[in-house]
Amino acid sequence: MMIFNNSNNAHRRALMHHTACIAFTPNGTITDASERFLAAVGYTFDDIKGQHHRIFCAEEDANTRAYSAFWQALGEGESRQGTFKRINSQGEEIWLEATYFPIHNRRGRVIGVFKVANDITAKHQQAAHKDAVLQALNSSMAVIEFSPEGVIRRANANFEAAMGYREAEIVGAHHEMFCPPTFYQAHPHFWDELAAGDYKQGKFERRNAQGQRVWLEATYNPIQDANGRVVTVVKFATDITRSVAEAEGAKRAVVSAQSTSTQTEQIAQSGLNHLQKVIDDAQQSAQALAEAQQLVSALTEQARVSTPLPRPLPISPTKPTCFHSTPPWKPPERVNRARGLR
Repeated sequence: MMIFNNSNNAHRRALMHHTACIAFTPNGTITDASERFLAAVGYTFDDIKGQHHRIFCAEEDANTRAYSAFWQALGEGESRQGTFKRINSQGEEIWLEATYFPIHNRRGRVIGVFKVANDITAKHQQAAHKDAVLQALNSSMAVIEFSPEGVIRRANANFEAAMGYREAEIVGAHHEMFCPPTFYQAHPHFWDELAAGDYKQGKFERRNAQGQRVWLEATYNPIQDANGRVVTVVKFATDITRSVAEAEGAKRAVVSAQSTSTQTEQIAQSGLNHLQKVIDDAQQSAQALAEAQQLVSALTEQARVSTPLPRPLPISPTKPTCFHSTPPWKPPERVNRARGLR
């Protein structure tokens, strides 16, 4: 490029004013820098003027053959672009998205290198954090990726272990291969909703390679491009089959215990009812006996009072004594009736 031969060039002035840029000799010695670049690296121009580009690099990077080859290629007229790790004045790591342009004179000889950069440190840190999270999830969870239509694109080792498949066996197949027939009957628009950006979360019943029931606690995450269009769906899952089986077993035990308890309660209630009936009958019998005893006592007393004993006959002194036999005493008719006698 020859547009930067003249320091008064309007194009160069515009770049120096509006971008983070810096100029070097062909071997990497700093000759100029914009205010935006100086702000990004935390230096003043006096701090870096005449210094080599390596002051922005970690020592372990600047001492490599790759770094030497980098400046050799620029000196030979080859441009370089990419994302580069650099070190600011405080020794902190920063990331620059940059392009290095060799500057040629009219004879084609490289007389300088001009770099235009964009500080992407914050974005890079966010991306690195996301990558770390994804790596952690990939290490600890079953992960599978689908197209927006539900076609399998890739799966990790944890998913293979959970479902009993190898990745090569399932890539290109549809998600329905894992589902019981009832799932899509109940959720006919499952993938249409995911393709529209709807997030899914819950406990899902699936079938493994042996046709056995597997329970997964999972999220289906639609991934969108810059235009908001869903380009892929990533599922993160945990195998909870054992805990579901244990919960179902506990539920059956509780139902059985409730049933046994109900039966026991019914038996106990029946026994209580019978006992109460016996008590009631006994109380009624006791009352009847008491009343009968009272009646017998009353009748006996009445009989004693109302029926006088026969008076003795007078004995004649001049005649032999004769005894007349007296008929046996009979209780009154009502006493007989009370006693049940006839």
